[in-house]
Amino acid sequence: MKKNPSVKKSEAAKSTSIKSRALGMAKRIEEVRRRQRDEGNFDCFGRAEAGFCDQGGCFFLFECLDVSKKAWSELGSA
Repeated sequence: MKKNPSVKKSEAAKSTSIKSRALGMAKRIEEVRRRQRDEGNFDCFGRAEAGFCDQGGCFFLFECLDVSKKAWSELGSA
């Protein structure tokens, strides 16, 4: 039985989209960590384990917790 070529293209597009989002997130993480270092803070963005961060005054706290949650859930499903 032959595979439907449109399905194959759809799967390739989905894979490309996922890779593109991952690359965008990696760039964002590095951008924020660079800014944290430049400001003299810990470059810990996206590293909050179990949803905990003791850097309560950080401008990026809520985004960081969201990114960390996604990263840890992906590690758990790998």
